[in-house]
Amino acid sequence: MKKIVFFLLISLLTFNLLKSQEENKGLCTVNKIKFKEVYIYSEPIRSYEIVGEVYSMASQLLTVTSQVIEDIPNIKSMIDNLVSLCITKEQKGKVKNFDGIITYDGYIAYLIKFKDENTEKIGLGRVKKLYSKDIYVMCEPLVSYEIIGEVEAKKEQILSADQSIDTFMKILIENTIRSMNVYYPDLTFDGIIANDCNKAFIIKYK
Repeated sequence: MKKIVFFLLISLLTFNLLKSQEENKGLCTVNKIKFKEVYIYSEPIRSYEIVGEVYSMASQLLTVTSQVIEDIPNIKSMIDNLVSLCITKEQKGKVKNFDGIITYDGYIAYLIKFKDENTEKIGLGRVKKLYSKDIYVMCEPLVSYEIIGEVEAKKEQILSADQSIDTFMKILIENTIRSMNVYYPDLTFDGIIANDCNKAFIIKYK
């Protein structure tokens, strides 16, 4: 009888663990920049309201300049410029106080204020999908994963495209799908992790 109860308990714990792992796929932990939570290509799982919107000419100029001098844009620089601009406007009273930003392209920041004070959810977001794959940009998956490969975007692809994070991620995921279909047709993957516009890690959840 004890063996049966023990087996049922282990089975229940395993089921709950697998269920939790499945539900947490696509969740990420984001970074803070200058004490603000920054959600790039993702949204917080905490309740929030949008209290303002900021457009960064500096980030756009950065990518336009990259095209002119034929150099790859830098996502981190785009985001740093965007966050700095938002904070400057906050300090000057031109926008309301905010807790973090959401951006999908690196130019437009949606300023957010959290309604939910649950500290367990601080810094947790859900990433956007492309072609049914999870796209992690300058953030880390919440669940365990393994890196099964790398993908790159050619310089010509980046410079000839619309200079936004959204476009960069589409190029990377399309390159990933093509490469996987050609070289590893029997291998599946769940998403990519990108910290820049021209390179990403291909991941599979454990």
